Amino acid sequence: MDSIFAAQNSHLEDAALFSERDPELLRLKSQKYIHEFSVLKKFPIDSPGLFTLCGPHQSGKTTLLKLWMQNLLKEVPPEAIAFFGCDEIENYHVLERQVRKQIEAMPNDRVIYVLLDDVTSVRDWQKGIKPLFDSGLMQRTMLMLTSLDKTLVQDTQIFFPKEKRGDFIINPLSFRETVLLKLGHEPEPSILFKEFDQYLIHGGYLDAINSMAKENKLNDALFKQYATWLCRYTEKRGKQERYLREILNAVLNHYDMPITWNSLAHELTIDHPKTIGDYFAMLESMGIVLVQYALQEDSLSGAPKKARKLMFTDPFIFHAMQALISPAKNHFDENIKKLLNNPEQSSKLVESCVISQFARYFPTFYIKGEGDVALAYVYNQRFWPIEITWTYQLPAKNLKQILKYSNGRILTKTERSGIIQQIKTEPLPLALWQLEDSNNQQIMT
Repeated sequence: MDSIFAAQNSHLEDAALFSERDPELLRLKSQKYIHEFSVLKKFPIDSPGLFTLCGPHQSGKTTLLKLWMQNLLKEVPPEAIAFFGCDEIENYHVLERQVRKQIEAMPNDRVIYVLLDDVTSVRDWQKGIKPLFDSGLMQRTMLMLTSLDKTLVQDTQIFFPKEKRGDFIINPLSFRETVLLKLGHEPEPSILFKEFDQYLIHGGYLDAINSMAKENKLNDALFKQYATWLCRYTEKRGKQERYLREILNAVLNHYDMPITWNSLAHELTIDHPKTIGDYFAMLESMGIVLVQYALQEDSLSGAPKKARKLMFTDPFIFHAMQALISPAKNHFDENIKKLLNNPEQSSKLVESCVISQFARYFPTFYIKGEGDVALAYVYNQRFWPIEITWTYQLPAKNLKQILKYSNGRILTKTERSGIIQQIKTEPLPLALWQLEDSNNQQIMT
């Protein structure tokens, strides 16, 4: 194995010391909050074939692979496992050569495990992997590919449709998962509200959660690391950083406001709407941006010709993108605190946070009528409209549309449920907590 991969494969030197030497596992041990991803229990042990693990950048994919390796080493000889961080691989020719060489050196009388982390960082990676399958070299191999790009699943289905496979997805922690990680139990409503205020800062990203636990702030290094990675990855995808910055700035300027690609083309130096759409498609596939369509109520689908709402998928992503576009010496104090103390701006962040949480489980849209309805999710062949407010007063104009629906709900900043003109109101953090409670069907009925 090439020396550039040695640090990530310390098990080949001494399997007994793997958990003490591996950089990801060492970093994990230093964290206050360590999340146990349930998907790890679903990873197979003795199943040759092709498997994928998708999730946004910094969602924990690499750490999951290392934890899986740690489990495998209890039953598998160390020389049967190989890990490749693909961001260290220049092109698909090198990818094929490195993997082929490694497989040929691994035991030939048993299942072997080849882990390619962030495989889509290698342009045309498929051209490096497909020849290995075509040559029969992968018959005894369990190949695990990871990517932040959700299109990985479709790409592997196209190239290897007949192989035994399994596809896994992880996301940044939901609000409920975050609360359980930090507290271990369901808190009282007042504590739930305090945890939601914290969630608006760190979101579901474990590095950010642990940064808050350690320093009571988000370290600027987190934002710099994320920005550096994003700009580099964008260039690898054949796109331009300056256009990326324009697109991200447009999201911030039109946050949660309906707009069309044509309208954006008049504002940006990117003068073709299709190019703008391509950038948004890339950011969506990376789990950074959520594009919300208006609901066609008759078909329960998005209205393609109407304006779209743009938002980031997680509070941490919002803050990281703001730090990229508007750098500050101390982003936490100068920008994040200021935003959260501004009712109008924080309300937009809250709204996008709620929408993105629902979007994990349901098709979601907004409703455009006499007034907007922030969220309509589709479940059981019906749409369920929800108005979201993070102020203590709800203007009458905001109720015009939601009042038309007998199954409408309003999520509010108050700690008690109630009724506004026959529409049920609920504490917003409590509604998010119950969203994932399999024993509570209130959110769906």
